[in-house]
Amino acid sequence: MQDLTKERRLDKMRVDFINNVSHELRTPLVMIQGYSEAILDDIAETEAEKHEMASIIGEESKRMNRMVNEMLDLSRMEAGHIDLIREDVILEPFFRKLMARFNRIAGSSHVRLTLKIDPGVQTYEMDEDKMNQVFVNLINNAIRHTAMAERENREVKLWVHLDKVFDEVVMEVIDNGMGIMEEDIPYIFDRFYKADKSRTVYKTNQTGTGIGLSIVKNIIEEHGGTIEVKSVPNEETVFAMRFPYIDPNETNV
Repeated sequence: MQDLTKERRLDKMRVDFINNVSHELRTPLVMIQGYSEAILDDIAETEAEKHEMASIIGEESKRMNRMVNEMLDLSRMEAGHIDLIREDVILEPFFRKLMARFNRIAGSSHVRLTLKIDPGVQTYEMDEDKMNQVFVNLINNAIRHTAMAERENREVKLWVHLDKVFDEVVMEVIDNGMGIMEEDIPYIFDRFYKADKSRTVYKTNQTGTGIGLSIVKNIIEEHGGTIEVKSVPNEETVFAMRFPYIDPNETNV
């Protein structure tokens, strides 16, 4: 006798993955086809209408390209094909560059970006490019969902500090946006997971592909870290990443 539970679960995951990919690609394909036919059939009468339709086609094409690249990245990571280029990264300029990238988007959404790095942790050994990918995803999500909150003081905070109890470096992205429903939290790192669209609170993957957080989790785990989420809807959401801390004073010379 053989226990086929694992094999059946993997088969179901493969089928679900194919179904989800097909579903996600269908929407942009339908839009591209529809708007291109509208242009060719002269349904768009004015130059402004044609320009608007062409813009939509361009955006949907970019979305498809991003989705395919993310799926390839995730497949490589889950297959163990991820090579980290670790180096000591000075955290202050690393995070300042990230914030500069999002300043315009945050400003237009009336969201304030702040950064706090505790003196005890100024550098960390990590793959700068991969960790940049992590924070681009998390900050973008935080700004987007904070912008939807009905409050005056919208804020997204980055906080890097040391947890001396567990000897860990903690990097947090904190926002006071819409929040995540408690029942959704266990699943938000599953690829293609979407919260119930009928809810008015934080909709996971509202405009994304549903793959970004899966990639985030994989990159963090490859660094030997963990990520956890705590959220109180309409009050605060915290994405906390914990990494092993090595005291530079204790390393061998």
